[in-house]
Amino acid sequence: MQAQIVQDANGNIPAIRHPESIQPVIGNAWQQLQRRHLFDFSDSINSVVVDPVVQAHWGQTQGLESDAIWNNIRGARFRARIDGMWYVGGELLERQGVASPMLGHWAAQNRIPGWGRSKLGRDNGSNTADEAYYDVSRARGWCGWSNSTWFVDAGIDALHIGAGNSSAFLSLEAAPAPYLRLSRKTGNHLSSIWLTRWIGTIRGPLGETAESLLNRSSALFAVQAWQAHPRILVQGVYSFVREKEASKALGHWDGWEEGDAYHAQRHWGGLELQLQNSKKSSVPWTIYLQSALDLIPRLGQVESGINPTNTLTHLIGFKVEGDALAFRLEYVKREHGHCKACLVDSLSTGAFVPAGPDRALLENGGISVQNPWSEALRMDALWNPKGGFSLRLHAEHNASFTWATPEIAFVLQSAWPLSAFASYSIGTSDRFDPTFRYWQVGVCSGLRRD
Repeated sequence: MQAQIVQDANGNIPAIRHPESIQPVIGNAWQQLQRRHLFDFSDSINSVVVDPVVQAHWGQTQGLESDAIWNNIRGARFRARIDGMWYVGGELLERQGVASPMLGHWAAQNRIPGWGRSKLGRDNGSNTADEAYYDVSRARGWCGWSNSTWFVDAGIDALHIGAGNSSAFLSLEAAPAPYLRLSRKTGNHLSSIWLTRWIGTIRGPLGETAESLLNRSSALFAVQAWQAHPRILVQGVYSFVREKEASKALGHWDGWEEGDAYHAQRHWGGLELQLQNSKKSSVPWTIYLQSALDLIPRLGQVESGINPTNTLTHLIGFKVEGDALAFRLEYVKREHGHCKACLVDSLSTGAFVPAGPDRALLENGGISVQNPWSEALRMDALWNPKGGFSLRLHAEHNASFTWATPEIAFVLQSAWPLSAFASYSIGTSDRFDPTFRYWQVGVCSGLRRD
């Protein structure tokens, strides 16, 4: 769960992200304490609340170099409604820890899914995948306006397209990025267009240490959603991405002179289909399928007849969301078409050479904007009965790991939110001993637990 992000019924991030009005706290003293915001500056017209973010856990491992893993996130988040038409929210977080095996895979590469670029190691150690100390921070914020037909919002956030946890287009698992968006809703149609900017991991030719000199990309997204039937939703997505830093052409590219300057770019897009049963059903379910591809073939290829694959990402999923039960099964795969240079086997020489001009990468902060893993099969099940207790089971298989994690949690404070939890994970990986295990206990403020 992402406490500050509220997805709409079709999985997209709306411009107005308040699922319900901020109501006065009522009940006895204990109930008020459980539901009270830390700071509440609301009046009869406006609502402004501020809450702490405290997320920490500690655990022990077996089968790994590091005996202990831990995570410490702290910060604050706020949200406000001004004059009934302006909506503002955000959070500022700092995070350190010794990573679990799956997170260590990314921390050792100086990147954290959902956060972006990170620092690695301390005292000339703790810099391997199975003992990775990481340090990262994240700022997210947005401001939105609506008159029920037009929607405008801007901020720094990870937007999302589609009904899945992952996406063939944009995912919540990507790092936050600045954006400006305009949307219009009429009848069964929702149209959106926005601009955003992604940061890379490669420094420009003048770059030494300053992050401002890292290569950047500008991206345009246009999404058209059509509720064709009460049980059928179709979404079309188009995107254009262009890297800021210029590249140089090689001499053997068709139609190019050696040394010609160009900017890597990519025209891409695709479709999503959602099939739903009645929203009034006691067990509402959704089947969703997404497919993304390059819309314009690569120009200037090495030889005619060589056409590198233009397929990008496929995703298929099934989810059930009831009052007390939720279940999701999802499979996502990124194809070779995501490559930047796309090496191909030359028909004349047999050597591997760049297929043509580079394509812009679909990454922000070193993390794919679609799904961190190139291929993953995931299952999530949640039982959330009344009383504050919940049971969750997560199982996943990807190119590097296979693991399962059962978890029990109890809500301590619903407004912030804050929950206590305990979990146990068991898995396998070709990077470690045949089997690894670890357990964790701690508190959670509605952020994803890696």
